[in-house]
Amino acid sequence: MKICSSCGASNADNSKFCETCGTPLAEAAAPEAPASEEPAAAPEPAPAAAVPAAAPAASDYQQQSQAPKSDYYEEPKAHRAGNANGIEERNIGLAILFSFLTCGIYMLYWHYKMSEEFRQLTGDTSLPEGGMTILLSIVTCNIYLYYWHYKMGQASDQLKGDPNGNSGVIYLLLMIFGLGLVSLILEQSAINQAVRA
Repeated sequence: MKICSSCGASNADNSKFCETCGTPLAEAAAPEAPASEEPAAAPEPAPAAAVPAAAPAASDYQQQSQAPKSDYYEEPKAHRAGNANGIEERNIGLAILFSFLTCGIYMLYWHYKMSEEFRQLTGDTSLPEGGMTILLSIVTCNIYLYYWHYKMGQASDQLKGDPNGNSGVIYLLLMIFGLGLVSLILEQSAINQAVRA
């Protein structure tokens, strides 16, 4: 559209004279391209510390699990069957020594622990409990221990995989002949072997 410079009227683009006042119209200059705006400055990259670390891919976890262990790393040891119940192998020599040094008091504790350990290892709840063993031993002046050694002999056979064994009778006879300490040693040996297995 052409604008008349004289009267300011609007005219068609192909008009050579103003339709209102007749003034010759100058050729329309080619429209100037709008001044291009300067391109916006590219945002500066964020500092390395501000960039959040990408979450590790699943393959990274697999690689970490397959990575060789360092020299100071030690794989956790699997629990033995006995240790799963908190039962540890007992040093028989030290147990005998402590029994003599404490005038038999440690032996009461030894009977208590063996009662509980046989119950746990065999799963036989009919075996004497530790507390009841100590109580009845004191009340009966150790007469109850004859029965206790017989039951522990049967439990020893169970641990050895021989439920029809005669350890109960053997331990009872040892007790009768004044060799109850030998029975105690054999019973503790059966527990130690079960813990090592």
